[in-house]
Amino acid sequence: MSETGSERWAYPWVVRDGLPTGEGALALAFSGLVELRARRGARRARGIAVARPAVVARLLAPFIDGALEERFLALGLDGRHRALAAWLVSQGTATGSLVHPRECFRTAIALGCIAVVLAHNHPSGDAEPSGEDREVTERMAKAGELVGIRVVDHVILTDGGAFCSLRERGIGGLV
Repeated sequence: MSETGSERWAYPWVVRDGLPTGEGALALAFSGLVELRARRGARRARGIAVARPAVVARLLAPFIDGALEERFLALGLDGRHRALAAWLVSQGTATGSLVHPRECFRTAIALGCIAVVLAHNHPSGDAEPSGEDREVTERMAKAGELVGIRVVDHVILTDGGAFCSLRERGIGGLV
């Protein structure tokens, strides 16, 4: 099936090219295609309350599993901090990823998110935040304030299951 040259998935929660094709739910687009494991995770994650970084790590782990490059993700939340959608904001190299608020908040606005949790992986296996991680968190939190979408946390994930919450560490002005 084709619509304006882009394939539509049978699942209503798929995000293509950074924009949702259906009503909010957990989805993830990698290079315009949704990986099978992401679709499986999407079905289980819709509406899950995101109250702790461990929940974020559990929800997003399938999307960074085995990645050799950094993947910067956003998890959109409703007013009760339940998962609406997750999307790939940027994909970088083994040591970094360029991220801009425009790519993150475009989808959050389109989905009607009240808040977002930022997340990215460290392929090195070290979940400690870098200086760049701190700067990105501060910049994204400021941009979120401008558009009325609160950045609740920024969680760094590793393939081994380790994670670090910048909010819990008091980094980036997140409270």
